[in-house]
Amino acid sequence: MQIGTIDSVDVIFWFFFPPIGALVIYGCAYGAARTVTGGRPISASAKRIALYAAMIGLGIGYLEAITLVIFKLPDMALWAGGLLWVALVVGFAIWRGRKSKETVDTN
Repeated sequence: MQIGTIDSVDVIFWFFFPPIGALVIYGCAYGAARTVTGGRPISASAKRIALYAAMIGLGIGYLEAITLVIFKLPDMALWAGGLLWVALVVGFAIWRGRKSKETVDTN
């Protein structure tokens, strides 16, 4: 596997692009949820969904930087890694939801 040439502009762009994208995703999801509720505060589950969507966006952004820019892997590696990352975040979200539900049920 040959590592491609990396410019300082690439490093700066791919270091700051995913967090900015994740903030945009979170802001859009939060704003959409506030619009649906008519401007009232949103539920805790809607906040968690917005947070997990931002985590998925952050991971996909860094995954794109690693697979396509740094290692110059084929596009299929990005698709496979993206599906794996989404499955990991969704699994984590389900696990956290069940864990918090069990905590509430025992109290």
